[in-house]
Amino acid sequence: MGILRFAWNMYELSKENDRIIEHLDMALEDGEQGKELRHSCSSPLAGWLILLDNDWERCEMDGVRVVLNRLPGATDEPLGIDHVCPGRHIVRTTLSSGVATLDTLLYPGDMLAFRLDEERATWEAVDDEERALLVEAINQGQIDFYDYFERVATPRLAAGLARPREESLGAVGRGVMALIARLDGGEEPSRLAPDVHRFAAALLGLPIPSFDPIAKPIAAMAWERASAGRRDLAEFITHLGLALLPGEPSLLACLARLAAEDGRWDEALALAAQARTHADPALRAWLDALRPKAPYR
Repeated sequence: MGILRFAWNMYELSKENDRIIEHLDMALEDGEQGKELRHSCSSPLAGWLILLDNDWERCEMDGVRVVLNRLPGATDEPLGIDHVCPGRHIVRTTLSSGVATLDTLLYPGDMLAFRLDEERATWEAVDDEERALLVEAINQGQIDFYDYFERVATPRLAAGLARPREESLGAVGRGVMALIARLDGGEEPSRLAPDVHRFAAALLGLPIPSFDPIAKPIAAMAWERASAGRRDLAEFITHLGLALLPGEPSLLACLARLAAEDGRWDEALALAAQARTHADPALRAWLDALRPKAPYR
């Protein structure tokens, strides 16, 4: 009888814990940040991040461990994370060979796929052929995923790590303007690194449906300096933008143009190729027109 009573008490306690957690989740989702994240982690904005060969038990995304208390003997292993809000995301998997870090932008409704190289502790993007096969598998419901909103966004809300989008973007924008003013004043770029890191962290996991409000003003300010003969400042400002938004196409195109004008064509064409994937039609046309201008083809 004592064992049965103990088991019953534990069952009742478990039910009460479930009710508390459910109430907490509902309260979190009812707040401004919760509603914002829930909307951005749903179709059509949400995307997919496939992480092949990942060690999920040693993986964290946007500062949150993805897998907690995995049942012993469990064999089902999702290949990625779905319902991921568009924005900047960082994945870190701790291995014996080092920490494999993936710092990337996810666009609305997009799918990104990488494979973990455990020996080198790096993430490598899959090729176009494998990506197409993965897209087909997703469409046919053949891939299992962890849910980003459940596994990452909700714990970030609970920990107070998620801030309202407009508030965060406004603070980052003001901070970037202050950093550029310091560069204009002659401050060494290396001294800006701690603040750049702080502003980049403010964008982590933030739902951002378009990167243009951040990237285009930075690119415009870079070209103002280039036109005034301060090409060094233009490059510093563009790299500052890429520290906030790694791989953003308009900023990569800005560097490509600077490199081309300086005669560094190998660098210019490599940057143009990297920028092309997520470039809008006008920018893509400009990037495509760059190659014929090279002195060799």
